[in-house]
Amino acid sequence: MRKRYKKKRHSCALCKPHKMGGDHRWKGKELAGLKVFEKEKNSFL
Repeated sequence: MRKRYKKKRHSCALCKPHKMGGDHRWKGKELAGLKVFEKEKNSFL
């Protein structure tokens, strides 16, 4: 499965430190769908 957080590199760390952290890549509903897909994929392999 892909990384859960994406890197936010849009600001200087000194000016806006909260923008240098990770941000969620998917919303909750999309993440739940991806988890179901991964389980089904692994069950066939």
